[in-house]
Amino acid sequence: MRKGFNLLMAIFMLLLLSGISILTLQAVRIHVKEYADSYNKEQAQLFLQSVIEAALLRIESFKRDKDCIQRMNFIAPDKKFEANVTLQRYYIFDKDANNIQNCSIVQEIATPQSNGYVLMNVVVSSTKNAKIVSPIRITKRTLQRP
Repeated sequence: MRKGFNLLMAIFMLLLLSGISILTLQAVRIHVKEYADSYNKEQAQLFLQSVIEAALLRIESFKRDKDCIQRMNFIAPDKKFEANVTLQRYYIFDKDANNIQNCSIVQEIATPQSNGYVLMNVVVSSTKNAKIVSPIRITKRTLQRP
């Protein structure tokens, strides 16, 4: 009887230890996924800031005498993220607004201090080929002056 009880106790201890190790491995897996997601989200936010600055440079170098930019696309160098920038309004002083005839997003303003501001909507999302566990999509609407 005593040998049978020791065998049952050994089996119970093995089951208990395997259950504890499985719970530990699941907790580690959850934390690794969380760290990877936070790292990728931080990369996407940094890419968003870079896209805003690149869009401002492109707007500043564009000649607005005939037309205006309304949409821009950017892709990260590592192909993890893509960004779509939609310009929603150009805020231009009323004397300068007459120079742009073919642009439907020009908003005339009365004060020259706000001349040149741009309202843009930036959407950064992860690409389909990126090795990211959870898809990422960040949207930011910002008012900038090129």
